[in-house]
Amino acid sequence: MKKLILAAMALTLATSAFAGKPVRTETAAVENIIVDVDARTDGFFNPVNVYLEAGSYQVTPIGVEEGGKFVSRNAWNGRSWRCDSDGTNCSQGWEMRITAEAYELGLVTNKYSTAFQSDVLYCDNELFIEQGKRMPVQSKEMALAYGKMGIKNCVVTIETSGFVRFFDHDRIQRDNYGGVSFTLTRIDAEPECVKPGNGKGKAHGVCGTNENNGWGNGDQDAPGNSLDNNHAENYTGE
Repeated sequence: MKKLILAAMALTLATSAFAGKPVRTETAAVENIIVDVDARTDGFFNPVNVYLEAGSYQVTPIGVEEGGKFVSRNAWNGRSWRCDSDGTNCSQGWEMRITAEAYELGLVTNKYSTAFQSDVLYCDNELFIEQGKRMPVQSKEMALAYGKMGIKNCVVTIETSGFVRFFDHDRIQRDNYGGVSFTLTRIDAEPECVKPGNGKGKAHGVCGTNENNGWGNGDQDAPGNSLDNNHAENYTGE
């Protein structure tokens, strides 16, 4: 009986990482979808699940004015302590940290989380790294401002469509305040093309052009706009 109970608990923990709150369930491409991760409730085992089609998506921190719910997060009951004179390098304070996990989708990762024993994508502050500074900082507004300046090249890239899990990285969340808000914008979307038959269609790799491609497929002007006569586009009228 004890083994059955332990097995059930393990199964619950394993499946709960995929439960969370679904933010997006349709399969259309993402255009500036807003994601809010609550630092107190949206942990590794209760992530914010966002459905994304295979591809690459730019991560951009935002605040309340841009439509987000949060400004930044704090893991010390909202306190700031022992900061440098410029408000950075605090022992405790506010942070802009964005973490994602989706190993089954082939997510491109850059860090191994020892806390959760999983490869994750961690959006680091490139500006702080260049300047030799670090989070936390003194105020939530400062954390957001530095996040906007420093998190520039964080991209979610997945090989397979599915739910990407975004979560607060802290294992002990009961003393956390705030959260992080950000947008996901697809950056590798295929250019939209008009359907074949009007001289601007996509056919056999040709998109947005009526250059002769040697195929009688109706994507270029030809007598009768034939779809069946090969090389119809090469018709000379003779």
